[in-house]
Amino acid sequence: MILVKDGYVPYSLLIILVISLSFNTTTAPPSRPSINPSLYSDDAPFLVESEEQKVKINDKQQFNNTVSWENTHLILNESMTLNKSSHLVINSSSIELAPKNSSYHIVLTIESDSLLEIYNSIIFLNTTTGGMGSLSFNRGVVIVVNSTFIGLGTRRGYHGFDLRDSQVTITNSTFTSGFSGLTLENVNNASISTCDFNNLTDKDSYGIQGRYSSNVSIVDCNFDKICQSGLILYECNKISIRNSQFDQISEIAIDIYPDKCYCEVDDVWIEGNLFEDSDEGIRIEGKNITIVNNSFLSLTIGSYVAGRDILIEHNKFSGLIWGITTPPSLNDPSGPYLIFSSISNAIIQYNEFVDIQEFCIWIVNYDFPTVFSINNNKFSNFGIGLIFTGNLGGESSSNRSWVINNVFNNTSGFAIFGESFDNLARFKFTSFIGNAFINCSEYTSFQTTYYFLDDIRWDDGLIGNYWDKFSTTDEDHNLIGDSFYVVSVEYAQVDHAPLLSLDFLEKEVIIGSTHPSDLVRTEAELKVNNTLIWTILVNDNANISVRLNNDLVTYEESSSNVSVSLGTLKVGMHNFTLVIQVSNQIYQDLVWVQVFADESDFFNDFAIPVGIVVIIVTIAAVAVIGIKKR
Repeated sequence: MILVKDGYVPYSLLIILVISLSFNTTTAPPSRPSINPSLYSDDAPFLVESEEQKVKINDKQQFNNTVSWENTHLILNESMTLNKSSHLVINSSSIELAPKNSSYHIVLTIESDSLLEIYNSIIFLNTTTGGMGSLSFNRGVVIVVNSTFIGLGTRRGYHGFDLRDSQVTITNSTFTSGFSGLTLENVNNASISTCDFNNLTDKDSYGIQGRYSSNVSIVDCNFDKICQSGLILYECNKISIRNSQFDQISEIAIDIYPDKCYCEVDDVWIEGNLFEDSDEGIRIEGKNITIVNNSFLSLTIGSYVAGRDILIEHNKFSGLIWGITTPPSLNDPSGPYLIFSSISNAIIQYNEFVDIQEFCIWIVNYDFPTVFSINNNKFSNFGIGLIFTGNLGGESSSNRSWVINNVFNNTSGFAIFGESFDNLARFKFTSFIGNAFINCSEYTSFQTTYYFLDDIRWDDGLIGNYWDKFSTTDEDHNLIGDSFYVVSVEYAQVDHAPLLSLDFLEKEVIIGSTHPSDLVRTEAELKVNNTLIWTILVNDNANISVRLNNDLVTYEESSSNVSVSLGTLKVGMHNFTLVIQVSNQIYQDLVWVQVFADESDFFNDFAIPVGIVVIIVTIAAVAVIGIKKR
């Protein structure tokens, strides 16, 4: 019996060893063969009958120019190699790799600078005697449409469909029951769409493995029941993985990693995928990484992420043990997970975390300064919301980290947990603004035994956090408490502007300030403290302007900060107005700045002239007295 689509067909009904080989002495490729869409229909015969031909295939037999296998069932008992610059067309055919014994490996090899086209065909390994079978292609163009690859590889080191230094287009095809689906190495421009990679259950099997490749697009594919990983990419760039499903992956659904430097992986876009009933969803380290609109359901770990310039947005994490983590690096004794532990210039926003057993987000840093923004996320029914470990936060007020406008609801542990490792934990210039600590068993956030806190700020001078068990007066009715909220007595952690209502979090624009609403400076103080900084939370369509005494002035915008210089102000009263327009709404914040003359200047400007007057009057008086004596 031979395996075909939709059932088994007896060998007696097949034309075995019939080879339709057309050898073209010219170098011009033939016209594309016609596609037989009825090949797999229930009523159509599997092959078109033709005169039987007996052809003996020798080991590494070579063909030049063009080989066409159409409406053919070909059995390979030996390996075959097609010469350089050949053109192989497989159309409406089945290619059976039939090893002589369990140790035999049959390879169909197409050498460099060739064109391989496969349409409506089956390429499979006959395992009645065991053995292995692979396809190998080098330096050319590959086009695969509506075809099936069954049982290829079957052992570690023997790839199923091995493509190197090529351009690849594969659509509507299936890779199943082997060691691996595709291996891409030094491939530039690979488009893989609407393909299935399933039942690759041999040890260490994978769906797609890529090395040193770029411009790899994987769209609308299905990875199901795979022993190791759905997708493994090593030192690859310009990767797009969209609208695909990863289900029942024993280890890692998507594993993308560098060798010695995170920048070896650059420009990765992962969007609209479903990760379900697997161990890990994504493990990635690199730069320019975007993970958006994905669903992570019933996994052990949602995502390991490390590197720089990272956006994790609008994802759903549900039924996990861990959500997002930046794990300790290989250089850290707490465990070898990834090469780099740090995550910097990272934005984690508008994500939903539901039913997370241990923690939702864990930010770890041991390698370089960490700057991050965690904003507008929703956490419900979880163990710990946020964990911070290592040297965290920006190094200056203009380069700080933010945890803004998140909602923590119903935690069994802590909304925010600061964990030190060998006293390395630092929360430098890290502000927590507009958060809602709701239904926390210990909503004071910090377990007092394990922390070493430095310069953490629970507010920005105007906006703090909502604490569900805290109440105070609000005489000015601005939804901000009139008294402070003490977060930690032991570490003198205070929220100076606690919010009194969750309605505050629904505002489209939030404007804060790193200074009190009114500023007082002397001329000497302006030389060292001459910047007014607003912290803002707005959408991308906002129009921002700043006015000084009603005149437009220049400003700088960096991350969530809008800043203006005070260095040119003269003695007197001035006002700065920040104006933000979103759609038809206008939001404003007015800050008065009063500048006093220095005391030394007062003496120089007033005492000295008075002294001169006194001297002149004294001289005049002496002169008058002298005249009278005469």
